[in-house]
Amino acid sequence: MSSKPLSTKDRAFADEYLSNGYNATAAYSKTHPNATIDSARAQGCETLARPNIREYLRKAAEESLDKVKDTLKKRIIEKYMVRAFYDIDEIIDPETGTMIISKEELKARGLSCVIDSINRKDTKDASNIEYKFADRDKALAELMKFMQVTGLGEVEDGETSKDVFVVHKVSAQEWADFIRR
Repeated sequence: MSSKPLSTKDRAFADEYLSNGYNATAAYSKTHPNATIDSARAQGCETLARPNIREYLRKAAEESLDKVKDTLKKRIIEKYMVRAFYDIDEIIDPETGTMIISKEELKARGLSCVIDSINRKDTKDASNIEYKFADRDKALAELMKFMQVTGLGEVEDGETSKDVFVVHKVSAQEWADFIRR
């Protein structure tokens, strides 16, 4: 069903409706400053009922959702990549088992997501902190599953690769630099 194009006022109303949190009365009042509140309430509701307005709002909502989906997909992949490919030696001294970077640096380098839990155990003599780190194999398996489900794991001929997944070990910093390109 093809709707007639929106007038300038109708487009302004619809855009205001979307930007103000879906308040038709406020949108109508803003785009028709001489309207009374009662008139804005009635006309706002009536304007929303028009097929061309509904179609415009539906398309705008779809576009907005597509942008959010793309951003969310990218963030999920980034987190899984960090969890799958982090280098524990960048975080923990292998000889002493102590953290070698601060919490702030961990966050700044995007590595905070590799720590699943932190437990503090106090005894009479000392206080110990135990860190549980992400299971890299599990993160890689989840990443592969996510990519297959979302279609991001497709190869050129359109078939999803389920047998081969080439992994190149990179540091978290190298990965972050790669993602920013």
